[in-house]
Amino acid sequence: MAPVSPQPAESAHPRLRSDLEVAVQHEAGRKWVVVRNPSTDRYHRMSPAAIAVLRRLDGRTTVAELVDEGGPGTRADAIQKVVDRARRAGLFEGVEAARADVGLLARALLFKVWTFDPTRLLAVVEPWLRPLFSRWGVAVLTAGVVLCTGLILHRHAQFAASLRTFDRLDGWLAGYACLFLATLVHEAGHAVACRRYRGAVREAGVMVYLFMPMAYTDISASWLFDKRNHRFVAALGGVYCEAFLLCATVVAWATTAPYGNANQLAFVVMLLIGVRLVANLLPVLRLDGYWVLADWVGIPNLRPKAFFRLLTMLGPRWSWSTRPSRTESRVLLAYGLLSTASVAAAFAGIAVGLWHLLAGLRFGTEIFWISIAAASFAVVVSLLRNATALQASYGAAEYGVCR
Repeated sequence: MAPVSPQPAESAHPRLRSDLEVAVQHEAGRKWVVVRNPSTDRYHRMSPAAIAVLRRLDGRTTVAELVDEGGPGTRADAIQKVVDRARRAGLFEGVEAARADVGLLARALLFKVWTFDPTRLLAVVEPWLRPLFSRWGVAVLTAGVVLCTGLILHRHAQFAASLRTFDRLDGWLAGYACLFLATLVHEAGHAVACRRYRGAVREAGVMVYLFMPMAYTDISASWLFDKRNHRFVAALGGVYCEAFLLCATVVAWATTAPYGNANQLAFVVMLLIGVRLVANLLPVLRLDGYWVLADWVGIPNLRPKAFFRLLTMLGPRWSWSTRPSRTESRVLLAYGLLSTASVAAAFAGIAVGLWHLLAGLRFGTEIFWISIAAASFAVVVSLLRNATALQASYGAAEYGVCR
C-alpha cells in the first residue's frame, strides 16, 4: 500500500464512518469481523478487538485518550496501528482511502476494460439458473458427469481421432462463438449463487488477465457471508453452471454423426469448456480456485502475503509486523514457490511462442531480444515497487493487527 500523506488536524479526533457494512465470521474456532467500505467497495478483515477500538472513536475521543481509558497494560502501539490502518483504508469520516501502488507489471497483467450494472440482465437469467442450485440440480449434474465419463471412455478412439478438428479453422471460429455464450452462463452462475445468499452483485464487465480478455462478475459481497460453504458456492457458481454445458456438449458429441460438422463443433466446444474449467480451478491463477483456496486455508490476500513470505527469506530488511503461525508460514511459503514457478513458466511459454512467431521475419531475432529486454526491465521495476508496497502492508515498519 502506498505511503499516506499527513492527515488534517481534525483527524486527531477520528470518527468511524456510519455507512460501513459489518459482518461477523467464525472460522476454525476464531472470530473475525469483515468490514465493507462503500466509498471504495473494498473489504477488510480484522479481529473483534480491532473493531471494538475503532467503534470507540466517535470524533471526540483521541487515540491518546483511548489508550488512557484502556488502563495499565494497554498497548499504545497496537491501538495506533489499528487506527493507522483504518485511516489508510478510509474507514473514518472525511478521510480518503490511500491508493495502492500496484506497479507496472500488475497493471499490465490485470486491468478492467468495461464495466456495467448487471441487475437487469440477472432479472432475466436468474429464474433459469436458480433451480440448478438445489439438491436436484446437484443430483442431475452428478449423474451427468458419470454418464459423460462413460461416453468418453467408450469412445476413446473417436476422441483421439477428433483432435484433427483443431486443424479446421471454421470449427474453431464456431467454437469460440459458443464459448462466448458459455462465458455468459459462467458469470451469471457466479451472480445467481451470490444472490442466493442475499449478496449484492453491483458490477460485471470485461477485463484483461495475463494478456487475455475475459468476462468477470464482482461477487465480493460474498466475503460478508458468515458461512464458509456459502462463500464456496458463490466462488464456484460459475464452474458449477458451466459444468452442465460441458455435459451437454459431451452428449452432443457422442450422439451426432462421427467427424461431421456438428460432431466437430461439439468436440471443439467440449474441449474449450473443459480446459477453461480446469484453468478456473487452478489456485495459482487469480480465478475461482484461488479464492476458494484462500478462504479454505483462512488467509485473506493469500498471494501478496505468500510473495512477502518469499521476501522474508532475503534478509532482515523484510520482516513481518505480526509473525504468522508456523502452519500459516508453511502454507505461504508453499504457495509462494508454486505461484512463482507457475508465473515463470507462463512467461517462458510466451517467450517461446513469440520466438516461433518472429523467427521467420526480417529482423525477427532483434525484435525478439529487444522485447525480452524491455519485458525483463518492466518485471524488475514492477517487482521492486511491489516489494516496497508489500513491506508497507505487512512489514514490521507498518501494521499487522487488521488483515
